[in-house]
Amino acid sequence: MHALPSHLIKLRVLAEVPRSEYLGLTQTIDFTDTRARHGFLGLLRQRKLVSTIKSTRHKHTRTSEFNAAIWLNFSCPPKQPVSLWLSYKDLDGCQSVLVDEQRVEFATSIMLSGSVQLKVKGELEYLKACCGGLSDEEIFSIDELHVQRASEDQSLHGLDQKFG
Repeated sequence: MHALPSHLIKLRVLAEVPRSEYLGLTQTIDFTDTRARHGFLGLLRQRKLVSTIKSTRHKHTRTSEFNAAIWLNFSCPPKQPVSLWLSYKDLDGCQSVLVDEQRVEFATSIMLSGSVQLKVKGELEYLKACCGGLSDEEIFSIDELHVQRASEDQSLHGLDQKFG
């Protein structure tokens, strides 16, 4: 599913995803290894290289995959299908991607889950788990909410230098 502009969809924000799930190093560094630790600190001290990495990341698009799941409980079943969305803001603006949608006819709880790919231009400003299809009068509770980065396209298009 492609991302839709968030202002076109009426969504209720359930939770903001912690920044640690979508930000961070693209390489894993073993900080117990003295050589790796000093190599990493050396990269931080190179102003020109760090600014090149930052400016390159802001100009290009990368794909990040996220797994999301939620358990919702209702006092009475909703009248229309309920959906789970991931909403985010990047250089292209606020967008939302559908994760899963189900009709709740007689049950009082449902699980919505799935995996989505976000095409992110620059850095993510925020990532939120949202619910669609519920009116303001409908009351629900969240038993469990899970959003985790599954993978990320490691290539930063236009940056050919290897680190390590």
